[in-house]
Amino acid sequence: MNSATNNLEPIVVAGSGRSGTTWLLDLLAMQRSIRPVFEPLHFKNVPKTRHLWGLYLREDETHEPLETFLSKVFYHRPDHAWFSWMTCRVDWDTPIWNRPTAYRHGLKHWRPRATRRAIKFIKASLMLPWMQRHFPSKVVYITRHPCAVLSSRKEMGWGGNPLRFLEQPHLAEDYLTEQQDWIEEAGESLFRKLTLVWCIENMVPQRQIENGELTVHWLTYEDLVSRPDETIWNLLDFIGCPPENRDSLIARAVTSLAPQKEGLSKWKERLDKGQIQYIRESAERFQLKI
Repeated sequence: MNSATNNLEPIVVAGSGRSGTTWLLDLLAMQRSIRPVFEPLHFKNVPKTRHLWGLYLREDETHEPLETFLSKVFYHRPDHAWFSWMTCRVDWDTPIWNRPTAYRHGLKHWRPRATRRAIKFIKASLMLPWMQRHFPSKVVYITRHPCAVLSSRKEMGWGGNPLRFLEQPHLAEDYLTEQQDWIEEAGESLFRKLTLVWCIENMVPQRQIENGELTVHWLTYEDLVSRPDETIWNLLDFIGCPPENRDSLIARAVTSLAPQKEGLSKWKERLDKGQIQYIRESAERFQLKI
């Protein structure tokens, strides 16, 4: 499939890790016309992107290596098996006698005649206006309560280094001048580092949305779970899903979301008062509403 010859723009699913981006891609992949592409900037599985992920790019900048790489992702045949994780999910630790089941699971996302791509990124939040300009697309931006995100990252053992953002001169100049001291004061506290990474990942696109530099459909994980019918209908309307197909997609999505309602406030049990207070103070410093 070559989306460059198709009048339907690709869909970009963007957001911070642990915010619901994978679930959202799964939802879009319920449509047989959509071919999902999973995390092309995942540098641990796609080593060639080691110097491409997490970049901040001004809209008018030129970055030939990234443009070359993303042109394959958006328009041509991706040249790495990782992109098709959603298409052929086979767990190689599965006993060989059970692998046919795993293949069948993967085949439900096999789309040889798909006419559109949905591409999920959690490592591209700082370059979305640049990406939208160079690769016209419908951007769906999802956020989740920071306490829930950071609780999940903490439980999963994620790392993070906010100082690396200060090493990008344009990013520091455009967005981080007022927050530089706060970032540097994080010290060696892993939780503080995780918090600041989340703040930067979300402040930049949200400021760009407010300033009119970035056009997106913005939804929250909490709305997906608590008001799925209305939230998913609006999402499908944004991407241009035919009205006659929406009811069945929403019904399937609501069923899969139902178990998540009980987990919306689990972070209250996993974070202590000091951690919650630091998240609130940091969000205020970065002018983020929570």
